[in-house]
Amino acid sequence: MAVDHAVIAACPAGVLAHAPVLYGSLSSLAACLAVSLMTRPADAAVLAAWRERLAGRPLELASEPAPARQ
Repeated sequence: MAVDHAVIAACPAGVLAHAPVLYGSLSSLAACLAVSLMTRPADAAVLAAWRERLAGRPLELASEPAPARQ
């Protein structure tokens, strides 16, 4: 978001009116890609659990039940 604001503030008003939006979107995309490439991928167990949830199958519960919400 800070990159978006910096790009919008740097572009003069009235000249290429859509340029700040385009530059902001492109800079946000570049930042998102850079951060996703710099972080470690998720563990295989986490991905397997996520795929099970997406498939609609119930997850295996841990041996200890989770505390009830109050």
